[in-house]
Amino acid sequence: MRFFMFLLIGIIGLASVETVSARSCTEQGALCVSWAKANVPDAVRQSAAMGICREELPKCRARCKAGNKYFVGIGGSNQYPIDTCN
Repeated sequence: MRFFMFLLIGIIGLASVETVSARSCTEQGALCVSWAKANVPDAVRQSAAMGICREELPKCRARCKAGNKYFVGIGGSNQYPIDTCN
């Protein structure tokens, strides 16, 4: 009986962690822009990096609606999982 109670508590805990980490294209885009602001020191490169983040938003939404739920980062090699398309 105790085993099942701990198992149930564990499943509920994992489900709540997943909900907290859920992101949309818009949320991941905002994280991308804030990362560029904080980590790219040169103003010209920073502006370009933020532009890449903004250009990715409609691409992310289109991919997401087609079933491919990921946001492509600034360098083009990192794919960040997305749960909702907005």
